[in-house]
Amino acid sequence: EIAAAGGHNLCMVGPPGAGKSLLASCMPGILPELTPAEALEVSMIASVAGTLEGGRLMRTRPFRAPHHSASMPALVGGGLRIRPGEVSLAHLGVLFLDELAEFRRSVLDQLRQPLEDGEVWIHRARQRTRFPCRITLVAAANPCPCGWFGDPERSCSCGEGQRRRYWGRLSGPLLDRIDLQVVMRRPSSAALTAPFRAHSGRSTSDESSAEVRARVRRARSHMAARNPGGCCNSRIAGGLLQQVLQLEGEALEVWEAAIQHRQLSARAGARLLRVAQTIADLNDKASICATAIAEALTYRSFDQG
Repeated sequence: EIAAAGGHNLCMVGPPGAGKSLLASCMPGILPELTPAEALEVSMIASVAGTLEGGRLMRTRPFRAPHHSASMPALVGGGLRIRPGEVSLAHLGVLFLDELAEFRRSVLDQLRQPLEDGEVWIHRARQRTRFPCRITLVAAANPCPCGWFGDPERSCSCGEGQRRRYWGRLSGPLLDRIDLQVVMRRPSSAALTAPFRAHSGRSTSDESSAEVRARVRRARSHMAARNPGGCCNSRIAGGLLQQVLQLEGEALEVWEAAIQHRQLSARAGARLLRVAQTIADLNDKASICATAIAEALTYRSFDQG
């Protein structure tokens, strides 16, 4: 919900069966509908790529899930006849990278600048082509090659060296651009069977995608009224954060302590603020409180090693 509302990049790490892929596939259902201008923009990219069905405007946000064997031109764009890659085909939607650590490092590193700038430039000897790619990156990864490191019920068969090589495929600068880093656990048997035990077939604590989407829409309306150009919180330029965001006194102290204690880079510290602002927007709060900073910190698992 936070990722959808603020356009924040998300990585879920957990064993097989934790629900990472299922959650990712639900993401388009809680994103706001495309505006007419956005629908035209998305449809133009699909038309250039030759994937526009029947010449009709696309009305739903893209959800692209390339295989981890995808080449750099397939992911970023290029080829003999320059065409948009998966990152541009996911423009204004979701790019889902399952088995993130299985992608080649050289391919993943090409995502760093597009994620930062929201656009891809393809250079040829006599041609330069620009494709937009303002996406929400959602990634899923196992904690180790066998997938069971840290699981309370199954033991991991990987050595320390194997785990280091596995995560070594992901560069620090790429991970630094992922705002939400969440460790997941497999649901218990009680959680899986709860809906079947309920008389209605649905637990009273469950929410539909439509209910979550309504909150996302409301949070986006706060962003549109406050942020330059009406952009999502994840797209607020670093130089404008001081002018746009309002921090309560205690929140400023918590943020400063977090930067010092976790040795966050300037980029990571700014991303922490943007996530906290999205949490505040979802709670209909104009300013960032200490609680919002603390919650945003819980979504930076990679900083804890």
